[in-house]
Amino acid sequence: MKRIRLFAASVLALLLASVVAHAQTVKVNNVACDAGSSVTFGAGEINVNAVGACTNTTAPAPTLSGLSVATANVGDTVTATGTGFSFGNTTVRLNATVATNVSVTSGTSLTFTVPASMTAGNYNVTVSVGAQTSGSQVLMVTVPLPTVSGFVPTSAKPGDTVQVNGTNFVNGATVTVGGISAPTTFVSATRLDVVVPAVAATSQPVIVTVGGNASMPTNLMVTAAVPAISSFNPASATVGSNVAITGTGFAPGATVTIGGVAATIVGVPTATTINVTVPTLTGLPNSFTIQVTVAGVSASSLTGLMVSAPSANVPTVSACTGTVGSSFTITGTNFAAPATVTMGGNSVTSPVVASSTSITGTVPAAITAAGMPAVIVTVASQSSTSFNCTISAAPTGAFGERDVSNNLIPTPVSRVANSVMPAHVGANGGGNTFGREVRGWSVPVASCNATPALSTVWYHNIDIMDFGRQSALEYFDFAPNQAITYSFIAQPNAANSQVGVVSFFIGPTGSPASTFVSISPNPCDFNTARVAAADPCYKTGGGENGITFQVTTNPTSPVCKLNPNERYFLNIRFQDAAGAPSVDACANQLSGGSQTCGTLMKIQTF
Repeated sequence: MKRIRLFAASVLALLLASVVAHAQTVKVNNVACDAGSSVTFGAGEINVNAVGACTNTTAPAPTLSGLSVATANVGDTVTATGTGFSFGNTTVRLNATVATNVSVTSGTSLTFTVPASMTAGNYNVTVSVGAQTSGSQVLMVTVPLPTVSGFVPTSAKPGDTVQVNGTNFVNGATVTVGGISAPTTFVSATRLDVVVPAVAATSQPVIVTVGGNASMPTNLMVTAAVPAISSFNPASATVGSNVAITGTGFAPGATVTIGGVAATIVGVPTATTINVTVPTLTGLPNSFTIQVTVAGVSASSLTGLMVSAPSANVPTVSACTGTVGSSFTITGTNFAAPATVTMGGNSVTSPVVASSTSITGTVPAAITAAGMPAVIVTVASQSSTSFNCTISAAPTGAFGERDVSNNLIPTPVSRVANSVMPAHVGANGGGNTFGREVRGWSVPVASCNATPALSTVWYHNIDIMDFGRQSALEYFDFAPNQAITYSFIAQPNAANSQVGVVSFFIGPTGSPASTFVSISPNPCDFNTARVAAADPCYKTGGGENGITFQVTTNPTSPVCKLNPNERYFLNIRFQDAAGAPSVDACANQLSGGSQTCGTLMKIQTF
């Protein structure tokens, strides 16, 4: 495997200490003050220097005068015209359904995508800017009937990925195999890649559903999965603790027994790993055989799992709540530091044991939607039983974003030797003794239109120093089909009259995988055609890449020019160079090795 480093620098001067904001409107309680008013930022304080009276300057409500089409299919992009549209806080609704991929191109024009979940019918389209909403325009939504024409390969076993070919597929399409939901890993208008669930070995009907319309069943030959257990960890465990089973031929829907007693599955099984909670057993301590069953075919462990009774101090979970992209709180008993926490099978970074009855932390980035993932607390090798944590959806913006400005930064998977990265000790914008974070908004994968399709978009906000205006180095591991994307408001360097500059450098620590970097008005913008056209805002390839931009109104700017006070997106992923846009570099070049793709980031202002 190979590792790639990314070095970045950014124009985000709003974090400078003792900066005076010039040529900006100063408001107090949303009431604007007269011209000449200013704001200063000092150590631990903000000072408003008002000049004259403050008058109410509430912006007028937006208007919606027309749509580019009267009829649109689910997944289509529609242009809306009107007045009062605003970057960053504009929402489009079709009746009560929020449209996706909203992009404000000007104060009088925006585009949006008709969500794939919608059914056919007439809908009232409205535009909201903040708390104010426009009048409506009627849009007829149609849902073309999806069709399935064939599969590649023509037969597969549970856990395999199959390419479903057909027509009228859109993002959000659902697939069942033999009536069982099949996870989707790639979507285009004519292709869906799905993981075959644990179904019986026979000819199984595959059905694709878009907006309530289902395709005719088309049969896929499913062959028998042959599970095999190679190991499990730990070798001994107590009742109620967790065990990771490793092997082959596993699949979603697999079941596990320990000593003939059903064990609770933690998370979703993969092709090689199943995590379970040890059930209540009798005759302890004793050795018990583990058995994994996939689509009616079973495999048993060659050695037994030694199971003992839990001690009196085993942790318990009685309540758990949290918010996507933000914090969670777990209540229970027998908590003690250091404790480890998993949520939905994902490790929680640096959980804080506030007391013997309370643990707090940040919801893992892999959890991107509201739900009830299983949470497990482990203290001194003893684990609580699985408890469903209530995770609420985070407030979203125009692109389904959520503000990550005040989130805890996750600890990187690994760190580069000799880096200057400090230990993160607090929330973004406060409590971090080394620096504060760039104010940013994370973008969910549903807002992305990337090829190949993304499975995960990282929710991260990069650290920037207060004094030197230079961030610490931060290293992160990438899995295939992952990306980082977040939005920011372009602002000129407020410290002086000079423009700000941001640079990105990518250098290999060995043979490189290609890396894609862009700064764009659109989220997850990985457009290799723009690279081939030598667009200064788009770079990809192995070795070092560099992007420089200026926040300026100068129309002759020789570098990537950003308009002041408008929203842009920073997009980073591992992807092969122009000419091969459908290849994910992590999956293509790094598969089979012991290391993952890696990115080294740095941001600075000038």
